[in-house]
Amino acid sequence: MKNLNRLNNFSFATIATALIVTAGLVIGLSMPAIKTWQIKNVDILLEQGKSSSDEATKSSLYAQAALLGKNDPLATYTYANYLWQKGEYEKAIDTYNSSWLELDYNYLGELALKSDNTSKAKEFYSKSNAEGENAESLSGLAIIEFINGNNSKGCELSQKAIKLNLSSQNAEQVLAICDIKNSSSSLNDRQQAYALLNAFIYSEALDKLQKLETKNSSDWMAIAAIYANSGKLEDSKRALESALKQSPADKLILQKLIDNLKAQGKAGESEIYKQRLEDVQFKNFPNN
Repeated sequence: MKNLNRLNNFSFATIATALIVTAGLVIGLSMPAIKTWQIKNVDILLEQGKSSSDEATKSSLYAQAALLGKNDPLATYTYANYLWQKGEYEKAIDTYNSSWLELDYNYLGELALKSDNTSKAKEFYSKSNAEGENAESLSGLAIIEFINGNNSKGCELSQKAIKLNLSSQNAEQVLAICDIKNSSSSLNDRQQAYALLNAFIYSEALDKLQKLETKNSSDWMAIAAIYANSGKLEDSKRALESALKQSPADKLILQKLIDNLKAQGKAGESEIYKQRLEDVQFKNFPNN
């Protein structure tokens, strides 16, 4: 009931925002009184969202703050990062896109790659490159070529990126991928798998991880993350269970399993792992 009251208390923000937008918020915000009102209410919504333990309430409050503060970096970043942490990558991208902030197309390209949306990633990196050729956008475009199987083009863009900026970590990363693609890499199989994973080349990373003769809990966690990113929650669950067999008291694995099962609507089964997590936390809690 308290969470519902909070939503009711702040429903004025959504209504007020809609009225302001339709009346011309761009002009209105130049007026000190309206600007002060906006900042005050954005801060209230963000603080209420931060202190809320209910995910639906938190999401609603952050969304209202982002809507009210379309020109407010804190409001936009808070909501977008919240969505990102929940794995709602497309919504995170849309939050940035719909704001009135100056867009960082390379950052948006990276978000799109993480969400496995290569077409949108290409659009963002191409926009960045059109504004001025740079190592980061070329590196992103190289990854897209690698994902699409155009290895020679990917390597060509990688070389171009490193020439533009010898100290670019992104350029160094795609050069390493080029070596992997050309079977000339000095990295071992596990290192190659994680290099591909860090470049968001998920299918090949998954293939190499699965082929490892001996997998540790981190490998299983990486496999689970790849499956979860593509919506294969049952496959992700099995990988997490394999990770848990190797590290039975790992709190992060237990929490991931709980989240996975809840996402699948298996709240009853998640209670088993929730109890195990509580037991682990109790055992690790220092005695007074």
